[in-house]
Amino acid sequence: MTELPSELKRLRSLSGKTQQEVASPLGFGKSSVANWEAGRTTPTLDTIRELDNLYDARGSLVTLWIDYTSANGLPAWLRSDSELLKRAVSVEIVTPVLVPGILQCESYARFAIAEGRPNDPLNIIDDLVRVRLSLLRDALRVSAIFPESALACAPDSVRADQAGHLLKLSQEGRARVHLVPGVLVGVTSPFQVYRLRDEKEVATSDHVRGTVVFSEPSDLTRFRDLARAARGYARPLSESLRVLKEAAEDAW
Repeated sequence: MTELPSELKRLRSLSGKTQQEVASPLGFGKSSVANWEAGRTTPTLDTIRELDNLYDARGSLVTLWIDYTSANGLPAWLRSDSELLKRAVSVEIVTPVLVPGILQCESYARFAIAEGRPNDPLNIIDDLVRVRLSLLRDALRVSAIFPESALACAPDSVRADQAGHLLKLSQEGRARVHLVPGVLVGVTSPFQVYRLRDEKEVATSDHVRGTVVFSEPSDLTRFRDLARAARGYARPLSESLRVLKEAAEDAW
């Protein structure tokens, strides 16, 4: 079977495009394309569809992606956080720096994305904000653990918007917010533990080279233990809500 990374490299070479010329219209950096072609990370199905169109591959890349991801021991849909969110009934998210993307309001999402992608044009930032805001479904329940500094780092008006947004989600029963005063010890990168409709659990962890998916019992145990430890550093829910209320009011 042709390997997906080598086929991505072959098709790009045939197109005469550089890695940067492929990455830019898709909203990625050159390093993402390099990682896909080296097999260090795997693009999501949505991205593969865009690459298939870009290279005029007539669906062959999509077929190869499905074979490749299944051959690696996971169903194809497990390679995409957005697909996991569609199939999940609940997700626990632990982030060491920012408010989790799925719980971000529009102004905070724009602030966070623009800070992380300073060279991207505004239209790409707008598209990424729209995608981020579409992730939270009414039927999904979210438990989030993150430091209070995730709010403090934002401008006053953005901080107020985000705190108010989190309060609303909490009051509606859609999110449980655990705020950690100070540093979230032991967590170096964001991770998520999804519970799916069939009771299966899957974890993902965000790294510079892309999202890594974990479904082995030993890995899931490790992520559950990390989440439990993170909750131990956090304020009680009632105290977290008090801090959010103060942030929403004081920022003005």
